[in-house]
Amino acid sequence: MILLEGRIGDANLVYSHSSVLHSLVTLPQPVTKVQALLRGFDFAYEGDDRNLKRMRVRLDVGYGDSANEVDVTATIDLGDEDPAGELVQVEVLYTLIGE
Repeated sequence: MILLEGRIGDANLVYSHSSVLHSLVTLPQPVTKVQALLRGFDFAYEGDDRNLKRMRVRLDVGYGDSANEVDVTATIDLGDEDPAGELVQVEVLYTLIGE
């Protein structure tokens, strides 16, 4: 079993209604099965106070080109009056479990 902690994020993300972050991760050995666990997230906006209605963070993992490579994807959906075009800071923490 492989346990690997990681993070995916962008300190200067120009936000749209739904943003997707990708990270290609090389594991220390090949795996046939892998899961990603969400450990936490940080979302920051440095402008004036905003009306946040809903935030959803989804973490997915897929396989890369080799048996020890995985693609971690974080999808961030923000329900707001008009979030498009804002500069935000996003960081998602995860743990990969591979067999």
